[in-house]
Amino acid sequence: MWENGSLIDQYQARLVSPPVLLMAGFVAPWFDSGEEAYEKAVREGLKQCLSMKRRGDLWRIDRYSIEMNPHESDSAWPYDDSFMTPELKASGGCISDQDLLGKVLAAGAPRERAAPDPVAALERQCDAFAKRGGKRHVFVFLHDMSGFDLKQDAAISRLRNIAQESSTVLHCICPDVAGQWALLRELCLSNPEGSFTEATVEGMVDGLVDVYASLCSRFEISYAPPATAGPVSVKLRVSSSLGQAEMSFDVPPAQPAMAPAAEPVPVMAPAAQEAPGQPA
Repeated sequence: MWENGSLIDQYQARLVSPPVLLMAGFVAPWFDSGEEAYEKAVREGLKQCLSMKRRGDLWRIDRYSIEMNPHESDSAWPYDDSFMTPELKASGGCISDQDLLGKVLAAGAPRERAAPDPVAALERQCDAFAKRGGKRHVFVFLHDMSGFDLKQDAAISRLRNIAQESSTVLHCICPDVAGQWALLRELCLSNPEGSFTEATVEGMVDGLVDVYASLCSRFEISYAPPATAGPVSVKLRVSSSLGQAEMSFDVPPAQPAMAPAAEPVPVMAPAAQEAPGQPA
């Protein structure tokens, strides 16, 4: 660890315990072709997150239509009938089995199972999660062809009510149209656990994986910083048998009256994964 180029050799790392049960929902646009760049990014991001999924955690993957005249879905089930066993229906479409999730992801969803819009898809997710206890996080992939409603006060108010009533934390991923969803960004960040990621289509994968990794396992690192009056740039290098990664953090300058220089400065970082589902 370095601060402004100075090596830090006095620090402590503590594993922050993840929730006992994590329920993760994913809401993404429905595409007719799996060759769409956006669809490829969604599937790759989910595939990488699936490798980190803990055995008991639950997932539900919903799609929403981006068509001008969306098909009216008459089913609350997000998957093809071949997957909808009585057991899966009883669980509200929530899946813990990693192999089954891989098959669902590879097969995609039928057009008639897509919700008419992202708000309806999110509502379906929250209804399914409401039947179970656990920490609830929903990731919404935004698309400019279906984003008009999400820029209106009425839709944001509805989303806020859905999230509050179901105790759901929202995470939105916005590709290539930065600054288009100011109200939605404010809603996501109003919860200290929420997030709003703006990235290119290619960057969506890293954006999703970074946030999901922080939910599964993470370390809290504290250290005694050297005396400095200006902004602080912290570089953290993590090495394991899988390789090496570097992360950079910008820390605001400390206020002497509130935070003396001797006080530890906490830095949150996602845990390096030694194996699927296991923290480093």
